[in-house]
Amino acid sequence: MASPSDFRDIDKDGVDDNEGERIQKGYDNYRDAFFQPVDRDYDRMTGLQTGIIADQVGKDMDMDRSEQQAEFQSGLYKDNAKFGADLDLRNQREGRADEFGYGMRSLDKQFELTDAFQNNEFGRNIGTMQATGEQTRKNFRAQGVEDRLSRITQGEQDRLGTAAVGDQTRKNYEFEDNINARGEARDKSRARGLARSF
Repeated sequence: MASPSDFRDIDKDGVDDNEGERIQKGYDNYRDAFFQPVDRDYDRMTGLQTGIIADQVGKDMDMDRSEQQAEFQSGLYKDNAKFGADLDLRNQREGRADEFGYGMRSLDKQFELTDAFQNNEFGRNIGTMQATGEQTRKNFRAQGVEDRLSRITQGEQDRLGTAAVGDQTRKNYEFEDNINARGEARDKSRARGLARSF
């Protein structure tokens, strides 16, 4: 088994290129050891021993291949996990950006509508105040006209009343003067009558 510092992957396939060289050397050793020309005097190994050794070599090769596949799968998993995390992060970032954008547009629209409502309300209030002021001015004018006419009428009534009182007073004075004159005439006549009788 090679140490991590011996790992070399030039073609980026996840397989240690050194491992291939070791496997090749193993094959070469296997071929040299087991595929020699048959010799009658060859008695160092039996067929059973050769089979066991060949089986063990196959198992070692399978184990090496499994380790290589596990490392390769682990690399794929890391790449896929990183891709999924990056994709999720991007989706969340875009979702938050959309949510922020929609929120700001909603606030802008609310402000715009509130501002328009306040402007309209201000215009209505100004219009109402103008109408009320105009009506108050008309009321004051009408009240002034009414007061002027009332004062004219009252003045005319006072003048006529004063004239009537004056006329009546004059007539009373004339009547009293007539009565006094008659009384004086009677007194005078009486006094003359008395004076003649002496």
